Amino acid sequence: MHISLSYAMDDADSLLNRARQAEYDALDVDLNWPKMKLIATLAEAGDEGMSLTDLAKCCLRELSTVSSLLSKLERAGFVARTSGKKRERCRFLLTEQGRDLFSNRVRHTSSGMFFDTLSEEEQSELLALLQKLIANGKEMLGIDFIPKFLQ
Repeated sequence: MHISLSYAMDDADSLLNRARQAEYDALDVDLNWPKMKLIATLAEAGDEGMSLTDLAKCCLRELSTVSSLLSKLERAGFVARTSGKKRERCRFLLTEQGRDLFSNRVRHTSSGMFFDTLSEEEQSELLALLQKLIANGKEMLGIDFIPKFLQ
């Protein structure tokens, strides 16, 4: 049963990613899910932005991967880097163009269509189950990071 669940989760993730990518391709911008997840995380962080380390922890990605993605988003004009004060590291935040992309241009239609097959109750139940699995996985791997904006 565990293997079947694992494959089913992977298949659902792959299909959702393909649907989202088709949506991003229609915008004619160089965007994919890992970049969009960074943009969404920075949108939640607001004007305070986040450090590279915090972004990597929050998005469950390696520092080098996040650094590379942020550089691409910076070159595209969606993300800005602020210089740190004294011992404080630089922080990343969305530019006006990045906020517009997240709030107005990306409709997240594919995600809505993907999950519309489930009732509101089923969606809530699925979310609760996934959050339980994520919490267990984080505990199992010793990942205990909670960003400031979620505390």
